[in-house]
Formats: sequence, structure tokens, C-alpha cells
Amino acid sequence: MIQIAYVSSAVELFNGAAIERLLKDCRRRNQQRDISGMLLYRGGNILQVIEGEPDVVLPLFAKISRDPRHHGVIKFYQKTIEERDFPDWTMAFHNLDAPNARNEEGYSDFLMTNEGALAVQSAAAVKLVKLFKASMR
Repeated sequence: MIQIAYVSSAVELFNGAAIERLLKDCRRRNQQRDISGMLLYRGGNILQVIEGEPDVVLPLFAKISRDPRHHGVIKFYQKTIEERDFPDWTMAFHNLDAPNARNEEGYSDFLMTNEGALAVQSAAAVKLVKLFKASMR
């Protein structure tokens, strides 16, 4: 398997309804493709880690890179992994009026808590999402 981590900036800020749709759509599609990872969104800033088989993850990242909803895609790394850092795809966001999203499977309150919900403390991806949390406005 491989893991890719990237950051980007939303072209327009997502409102609560858009976040709820994104959460539902991404979770459904990623489960179908056996892709896991985490998507963090805060104030127009996006950080995503995706992991799975290379023949699925590489085309997905190419598609993500062309998505017109964001720009400035910067890939931090791509690496081979033996096991997943994020076995269940989740999404965390902050300061959005999306009360229904919190009830959806796959929602994480990582950006709104002091401790976060990450079990693998030493992985590069985990360090990256913690840095994202700490540095966003």
C-alpha cells in the first residue's frame, strides 16, 4: 500500500451543508475503493492523508489535484506503508455551522478537541495532522 499527504486551499469557504455533502460522498466512495485516511478542513485550509493500493490511490490523487474546488495542492510525501495509519476514513473540520455532520459516520472532532482522536502517535501522518491543527487560525 501507499500513503500520500497533501495540503491545499479551498477556492471558496465551505458552508455546513457543503461539508455534510462532502463527508457523505467521500466516505461512500472511499469505502468502495478501500481507501482510508483523514481529511482536515479549517478556514479554507485542507490537509488530507489518503492510503490504499497504489493502483487506486495514485489516480485518485491525480483527480484530487485537478479538482476545481481547491488550488495550491502541495504533496508533502508519498510513501509505501505496511499498515494503515488511519484504518477508517474520517473527516474533521472546525468553526462551521454543520450540526448534522457531527452525527455522520466518519466525522471526527479532532480539530475541536485538545487531545484529538489519533491512536498512532509516532507515524509521520499523525505528526502532520497535529501540526496542521496547531498552526491553523
